[in-house]
Amino acid sequence: MSASQQASFSVTYRRLLGYLWPLRWTVAFAFIGMALDAACGSAFIKFIKDIIDSIFTGNFDRPQTSAEKPLSAPAPQPVAPAEPPAGTPFDTDAT
Repeated sequence: MSASQQASFSVTYRRLLGYLWPLRWTVAFAFIGMALDAACGSAFIKFIKDIIDSIFTGNFDRPQTSAEKPLSAPAPQPVAPAEPPAGTPFDTDAT
């Protein structure tokens, strides 16, 4: 991007922001509303998670917090293969 295109962009951007100046309180209110909506959406998801967890665990009066949740069982350890028998399984002096 050349210097003239950069200057043209900043001039255009300032001109467009100038149209928003009379509506600055409306724009500020809109940004505050969007932030509040995002916070409420996150809180709603947390409450729904607690409700679903309490339904499946049966703890309706006190949902579990993340510190109280039980840990899952440890992963099973691989079992070493069994040793073959010391002797051979067939008759070696067969003719």
